[in-house]
Amino acid sequence: MKEGLLSEILEMERDIRQRISALEQQLQTAFDSLRLQLEQELQQEQARCDADCSRSVAEAMTAAQREADALLAEASAYAAWIDSLADPELDPIIARYLESLCPEVGHDCPDEQA
Repeated sequence: MKEGLLSEILEMERDIRQRISALEQQLQTAFDSLRLQLEQELQQEQARCDADCSRSVAEAMTAAQREADALLAEASAYAAWIDSLADPELDPIIARYLESLCPEVGHDCPDEQA
C-alpha cells in the first residue's frame, strides 16, 4: 500500500513537472512572439517618425526659402530704388543710416569711436 501511494505521488510529481515544462515552453513561445511583434511595431513607428521628421524639415526649409526669397526681393527692390536716386537725394538717407549707427542725433561720433 505504501509503495502504491508512493508510486502515485511520484507519478503525480512527474505529471506536474511535465505540465510546468509545457507551460514554460508555451510562455517562452508567447514571449518570443510578443517580442517579435513589438520589435516590428517599433521599427514601423521609427519609420513613421523618420518620415514625419523628414517632412517637417522639408516644410521648414521650404518656408525658410520663401522667407529668404521675400527678403532678397525686398532688399533688391530697395537697392534698385537707392540706385535710382540722385546723389543729393541720398544725403538724407545716408544721414539717417549714420545716425542709427551713432545715436547722438545731430552730433558727431565721439573721437574714441571714430
